[in-house]
Amino acid sequence: MTRETPSPRIRQVAAGIVLVLLGWLAISYGRQYGLVLARSAVLDMLSASLLIMGVVVRVMAFKEIRCTYRIKNLVMSGIYSKTRNPVYLAIMFIIAGIALLSRRLLALAWVLVSVAVLYYLAKKEENDLEKTFGDEYMKYKKRVPMFLPRFKE
Repeated sequence: MTRETPSPRIRQVAAGIVLVLLGWLAISYGRQYGLVLARSAVLDMLSASLLIMGVVVRVMAFKEIRCTYRIKNLVMSGIYSKTRNPVYLAIMFIIAGIALLSRRLLALAWVLVSVAVLYYLAKKEENDLEKTFGDEYMKYKKRVPMFLPRFKE
């Protein structure tokens, strides 16, 4: 009996639910145990910047792929020409922004767990894309970084 691997969407939804619950717990219990960072204008500005960057990157990704359930071709334009995984990058920015805004030290652990989970999801998705698009995807993968864009060429 062979076991099928879950679809990317099922992995994403399951991971999303787990990450939201972990974030809620980290922020809720962080205050209870006195693990709170002092209020800081710099921290607030960094939080806001991360949140704004996350939303902007997500909107840019949405402009390139409006419906992720019906992708038939490899998308390499727009934000996808700078990063192979803009949606995961946007989620990382948003989670980091929320964690810093909460000023809970436990929320920083949530950021680390989230980055690890999103990296795992991205690697699984990239393996699927390699199988589907072969050499075309491998060339794209060599040219475009996984997460953080290179703006100088």
